[in-house]
Amino acid sequence: MALAATHSYLDDPALASPGRETTLLYDRAIAAMHDAIAAIAVDNIEARCRAVQKATEIVTTLYLNVDIKRDGEIADGLSKVYSHVLGLFLRVNLYNDPRIATRAIDLLEPLREDWANLDAVIAACEWPNVPVTPEIANQVEVA
Repeated sequence: MALAATHSYLDDPALASPGRETTLLYDRAIAAMHDAIAAIAVDNIEARCRAVQKATEIVTTLYLNVDIKRDGEIADGLSKVYSHVLGLFLRVNLYNDPRIATRAIDLLEPLREDWANLDAVIAACEWPNVPVTPEIANQVEVA
C-alpha cells in the first residue's frame, strides 16, 4: 500500500528523477503535517487523522526504501529518524498537539533540503547546461 500511495502523491512519477521524487515526497509529507496543524486549530479530528495518515504513508514508504546493508551508517541513521518521525505522527493523533506535528516538520525539512540539493547537483552533472542555484554552485564543483 505504501508504494502505491507514494505514486498517488507524485504529479508524474515516470518523469521524476529519484532525487526529485524523494524531494516531492518530503514536500507532500510536510504539507500534510501543516494540514494536520490547521485541522487541530479548528478541532477537526477527521481532517487531522487524514493528514497524519497521508504523512504516515509517505514516510513509511521512505523508511521501507532505506537499504542499511547497501548504504551502511547513513542509512541506519536515516531509518532511525524515520522511525522517530513515525512515532511523532502517532502522538499527534493521540494528543492532538500541534507542537508534536511541528517537531516532525522540523525533522523532515532539513532532509528535504538535502535531497533537493543532491538532486540539483546530480542534474548539473548529467546536464551541464542546466542552471544550478548559487548555493549549490558554492558547495560543489561540477566537472
